[in-house]
Amino acid sequence: MAFWLEILREVSNSEIQKANEIFNFDLPLALRNFSYLDEDRYYQGAIPVIVRAFSAKLPERERQTAQSRENDLIDFVLDSALNQIKRSVRLLQFCLEFSDYDLKTLAREFPFWEGYKRDETHKQKYIADILRSVVDAGICLPRNLEKIALTEGEAKYGFNEIALIKRWNMERTWNDFKKKQEIGGSYKCLDERNESENPEVYAEVLEYDIVAIGEAAGNFVEDENLSYLELKELAAKLTPDIETHLEDFHNRKPKHGYRPIAFHKAHWDLMEKYNVIPFRLKVEEPECRTDNDLADHIVQNYAEVEKPLRQNINERRTKYQRGAEEKIKQRVVEFISIGEI
Repeated sequence: MAFWLEILREVSNSEIQKANEIFNFDLPLALRNFSYLDEDRYYQGAIPVIVRAFSAKLPERERQTAQSRENDLIDFVLDSALNQIKRSVRLLQFCLEFSDYDLKTLAREFPFWEGYKRDETHKQKYIADILRSVVDAGICLPRNLEKIALTEGEAKYGFNEIALIKRWNMERTWNDFKKKQEIGGSYKCLDERNESENPEVYAEVLEYDIVAIGEAAGNFVEDENLSYLELKELAAKLTPDIETHLEDFHNRKPKHGYRPIAFHKAHWDLMEKYNVIPFRLKVEEPECRTDNDLADHIVQNYAEVEKPLRQNINERRTKYQRGAEEKIKQRVVEFISIGEI
């Protein structure tokens, strides 16, 4: 089953809540499922397959880096793919809402072009091709949109998420990931043992640092209508969730340094990324902006932490922070009305 196409069908039928449920839950799991091995998360599915195949072909130093950051890289690809799919869904929603607009007006007024570095002509062509592909997939459109699709568009998109991942440009994504993670050409992996076929992939430039409340849920419909009192209520539920999450990690591995990892970096990162939510997690100075700084600080100030190699601290921090973000997303999904446009 192609979940991407199913989402578009539900949107065309005004079943927005159902579309959101598929986007938030079924689609990510179709691309990246997981199981647990010795308390460590092991990713499975289409995205892990292409990431591991790409990593295996890298030069030795980069291969070690990619393999040590494998789960982060997989998550990065998933976010990129979901954002590309999200744009097509938002576009169909917009076109259906303003079905009397001509093609130029649709391209000019569509509010979600962020990161799409193309001129107006390319934007118009993208819209026409999406609409034509929607028609060819058997989805009925209003007469004006169908006319645009048939006269201006080409059926270029099958709306199949697995096919999208199979032709994903991993080299470009790897370079973007390295920049985002501050991994330079001289990065050394430390451990305890010594234009793609779909040109739209190239246009995808994503913002990861600050998220709106709807984006925290992974929801393709942004929600900016929560009052400050509602946000405080959300924060009141989230703060103990994260505190319990930290204590669970500490109790399982008390010598792995999860408390300083949280207090000097992870909690700072979470409050910055989800700054729309006024939760107050425990933090301590100094704030460590990079994992290398964090590892150095732990070595100098927390003698009880075992094996505080930079790579180990990075893996522990990412594992802890990823789990915390999942708790945030789960709580936000429960809190907001997922079907609200």
